[in-house]
Amino acid sequence: MRQLTFFGASEDQQLPLEIRIRQLKIIDVGKEILGDLVQNLPKGPNHWGRCPFHQEKIPSFYLKLKDNFYICYGCNSRGGPLALPFTATEAGFLPEQFSPFSYLAEKVQLDFWKQEELEILKNELIRESQRVKHEYGFLRRFFN
Repeated sequence: MRQLTFFGASEDQQLPLEIRIRQLKIIDVGKEILGDLVQNLPKGPNHWGRCPFHQEKIPSFYLKLKDNFYICYGCNSRGGPLALPFTATEAGFLPEQFSPFSYLAEKVQLDFWKQEELEILKNELIRESQRVKHEYGFLRRFFN
């Protein structure tokens, strides 16, 4: 499996796991997990579509590229690139054999046999959750 490296660096100078995790982009994870449900939004940098987590007629699900998180204004589901695979699995949107852990392990070259790497993933999930909660609170002040 190919490892991420600094530009021009040798293979043995890998980026730390925290950096590899933080470099995940919601657009990449969203397109891979949700596929055609997410479309280009013609009036801005965001992508939108029908929410996979509830039934709706008018799309209310957005991938916020600048803020690197997703949000549904219909069901209030929200999170970052780490949370999306877990949320989609929990909602039954993905096949039973899909593993969010395996997906993320492949994306960031995570070794599940190393306890310290699992701790880093856990800490990054918590950090992402707090960041999204803060961003969402900021947005709510303008739209409520």
